[in-house]
Amino acid sequence: MVSLAFMGALMLLLSAVSITTSLALERTRLQVVADLVSLAAADTLRGLITGIPCENAELIAVSNSSFLDSCRIVGSDASVELTKQFGFADLFAFSEAGSPND
Repeated sequence: MVSLAFMGALMLLLSAVSITTSLALERTRLQVVADLVSLAAADTLRGLITGIPCENAELIAVSNSSFLDSCRIVGSDASVELTKQFGFADLFAFSEAGSPND
């Protein structure tokens, strides 16, 4: 009976570690997408990519299963905020990119 309780506790602990690891990994992925989105918006501003900066940013965000909450252009800088629903958690990421000459 003790070994059954031990196995249950071990399974609970492993499940908690797995959930925590998955959330951390998904948060990191969202931050990478946010960085990519802000770089795309800044590159569009500089004329390296055709289109409208925030529209390009939204296309990239949506294609990576996240939502573009805000996109701000100030001078040659682009800043974005993304969210993503992952299981029971709402994940957030912020990124800012600009001209390399700034």
